[in-house]
Amino acid sequence: MDLQYKLVYKKGIENKAADAISRVHPQNNLEILAMFSSNQSGCRLLWTVIPSILKQPNCNRLDSFELKEGLIRYKGRVVIPLDLSLQTQIMQALHSSAIWGHSGFLVTYHRIKSIFLWSKMKQMIKTFVTSCQVCQQAKSVRVKYPRLLQPLPVPQFAWKVISMDFIEGLPHSLNYNCILVVVEIFFKYAHFIPLAHPFTAY
Repeated sequence: MDLQYKLVYKKGIENKAADAISRVHPQNNLEILAMFSSNQSGCRLLWTVIPSILKQPNCNRLDSFELKEGLIRYKGRVVIPLDLSLQTQIMQALHSSAIWGHSGFLVTYHRIKSIFLWSKMKQMIKTFVTSCQVCQQAKSVRVKYPRLLQPLPVPQFAWKVISMDFIEGLPHSLNYNCILVVVEIFFKYAHFIPLAHPFTAY
């Protein structure tokens, strides 16, 4: 478009207007990790939750746990101790904050699951989301999750496939108050036919 522009690098500390939604895991939402990071007593408390985690399906390998950056992790996910207050802060940060916008249960669960791990986490997140007042007041989509989009077949010649639709709620003009729109799918050729209520398919 013949536009003249220049790409200029800007340091992160100066780029305060960066869109926070584009960040996968905002640091301001994960400050709760500092509450028990590099804390030996916290690590001892974390080891008490490991036996209950090992009882869950697909969590039967003790060598999958590691101590990294002062945090006990299971397959890269941070293990959270049996601390209801800390678990609630995590759920609030990754569900109720303005960045995440009160996502539904499945979205919130997979988001937290990708970072953290604690005993009976799925049921706790489900209870938290269903008891969220904002989510209760908002309209929820009660349809099945859509599958992959299936492209429509391309017609082989003109006027093999057509579509029809009505434009209604129009003011009266020459005794007509709606328009029948017939579109030929191959060339996108359209016919606009005036109609008046009541009308039939004949």
